[in-house]
Amino acid sequence: MPGAALAPIPLAQIELAENDWRMGREIGIGLLCRLAAYAAFVFGFWLLYLAFERDGAWQSVGLGVAGGVTVLAATYLMVGFRRRVGS
Repeated sequence: MPGAALAPIPLAQIELAENDWRMGREIGIGLLCRLAAYAAFVFGFWLLYLAFERDGAWQSVGLGVAGGVTVLAATYLMVGFRRRVGS
């Protein structure tokens, strides 16, 4: 039937498609934030490892402080991400 192809799309289907797009976007942002936080954890602990392995005192202190701050920032990012998604 030629008129059936021109029938309007029900409003409920349009709203469902918009909600699917919004949900997919939030999942993508969530995964990206979580991966960034895990990468920051790895980088921070790697800096701490280097700080304990080095012999130079001033280099070790700088690397240790940088590693500690990075791990704290990654923890803050992970907790903030979970708090945002949970609400």
